Amino acid sequence: MGEHDLSAGGDVMDRVRGCAQDALAAYDGVSPAASVELLNVSENATFLVTDPDAVPSVLRVHRLGYHTEQEIASELAWMDALRAEAGVRTPRVLPAAGGQRVVTVPEPGGTADRYCVRFEFLPGTEPGGSADDPALTGADAPARAGVVPASVVHPVPLGLPGGVRPAGPLGPVAGRHRRRAVRARDPDPAG
Repeated sequence: MGEHDLSAGGDVMDRVRGCAQDALAAYDGVSPAASVELLNVSENATFLVTDPDAVPSVLRVHRLGYHTEQEIASELAWMDALRAEAGVRTPRVLPAAGGQRVVTVPEPGGTADRYCVRFEFLPGTEPGGSADDPALTGADAPARAGVVPASVVHPVPLGLPGGVRPAGPLGPVAGRHRRRAVRARDPDPAG
């Protein structure tokens, strides 16, 4: 994929923080006094949104060229399905004023557009990474939830072995569980 743009150094994180702040204008009910604080940088940059007039929320700013808007929408649908059909607690997307779940925001200076998604804030702690850590992490959420329901179908094929998977941290694990769920209801493994 090349260099991860969020770790390129220079002023990239200032521009990403600017995108996060600018994205808040797309949402109804967000105070002009709301602020963003970087929580972490991994595949994307994740910010805590603190608003004096509302409960906290989280804003994810996607790295450049990593996923298309359609792939991000697929991941969001996957998260919805995990919550609704498998009982996994995933944060709800907070749609923008126009109803869109993915907001496109130009970087300050007009160098690029970034996709942003705002989520409800779920209290908790970041998993510690230990094999003994009981926290439910993205990678093992399907395993802990049992089998991901076969009805969860992702609209965006990413050209990976085994078929379709969502954009995001559940991909390879979820695809394996989805194939197992499909085989359980349909003896044809091509499902």
